[in-house]
Amino acid sequence: MGMSLVSGKHHENSVKNMAEFHQCHGSLVFLSNENRSARRRSSAAEFNNGLIFSKNTLRDRELFEVRLDRKIGNWSGSWAIGVTTGDPSLMEIPSSSTGLKNGSWIMSGMSILKDGSSFVDEYGQDLDELKEGDRVGVERRHHGSLHFFVNGVDLGVAATNIPQNVYAVVDLYGRCVEISIYKPYNRVSGTTTAESQTVPSTASVCFHPHCGSLIKLSNNNRTAERQRPTEEFKMLLLSQIYLYEMINCLK
Repeated sequence: MGMSLVSGKHHENSVKNMAEFHQCHGSLVFLSNENRSARRRSSAAEFNNGLIFSKNTLRDRELFEVRLDRKIGNWSGSWAIGVTTGDPSLMEIPSSSTGLKNGSWIMSGMSILKDGSSFVDEYGQDLDELKEGDRVGVERRHHGSLHFFVNGVDLGVAATNIPQNVYAVVDLYGRCVEISIYKPYNRVSGTTTAESQTVPSTASVCFHPHCGSLIKLSNNNRTAERQRPTEEFKMLLLSQIYLYEMINCLK
């Protein structure tokens, strides 16, 4: 009994230490899973306005890591990740990471951007080629160097002289539609198994194949779309108007 109580309390503390996304974000971002999952709405029609930030600033050697939960083929380009000195609650959030100025370092594709302009053209692995389930991370170290990670592999120094108190930033751009935070925020040293638990996301839930006649399932039954929503709404509206007129005629 005692071991179960200790284990449960440890797990509860571990969950509390998990990173969260900031409440201030791009206009098309929808947060869920206690602010640990993020989705870009209207992804078939809109490719940007999907910036999200860490709730708190990064401490030295804290790895902020996210997992790609859903990717579509409608657009070119995909997610980007990095850090910014800007406080999300005080800034006018731009439509994409290239609009972040006055202290931002972003990995996009295979390039490293500083304040929206590329200063490293070939770095690490192409983020645009990553698949659902892959992970990317960013970490600032005590001497001011910035490191990016792909699936847990350190890609090396991407930039130097990064100031303290930077926020992590992820851009749900183009083909990247949904992500989830993968690891705890406070990975300083001696990470335990309990602290390394992944965060559940909406991507792990599947819809039942038996559904309404107008429902189209995709993305391995993780995405549901009602077909012909405009036409069906118009038919309902016309039926209501016809019924209203018939009632008036009977009066």
